[in-house]
Amino acid sequence: MTNNDIHEADPHETYAELIDGLKPLGLAHLHVFEGPYRDITLMLRKEFDGTFILNPSTPGAFTSKENLDLIEDGTADVITFGALFLANPDLPRRLAEDKPLNTPDPTTFYGGDHRGYTDYPTLSD
Repeated sequence: MTNNDIHEADPHETYAELIDGLKPLGLAHLHVFEGPYRDITLMLRKEFDGTFILNPSTPGAFTSKENLDLIEDGTADVITFGALFLANPDLPRRLAEDKPLNTPDPTTFYGGDHRGYTDYPTLSD
């Protein structure tokens, strides 16, 4: 499996060993950037006792309101939104009120100046 230029020959074995190594540490939460294998996510969720935070796999799209069902079905305790939060500083309000979302501009992510961080419009009150 390759994700963000990281290649894992056997992610199922790797993450099974990872969760076994994490158990004795008593971590408060585990934040997972999900790859293409939902079964790995479900195994991690089952085996981890703390708060399970998930950035779900959404190939070709951004995490959206529809992904909140992963909290409802018990897959995760918290869903992270990443790029949508960069483009929507008022994202919780937009989701709660079912308002349109700004489209993230990946060319402004993580570098340069204020563009992409402080210049996206918010909802007017």
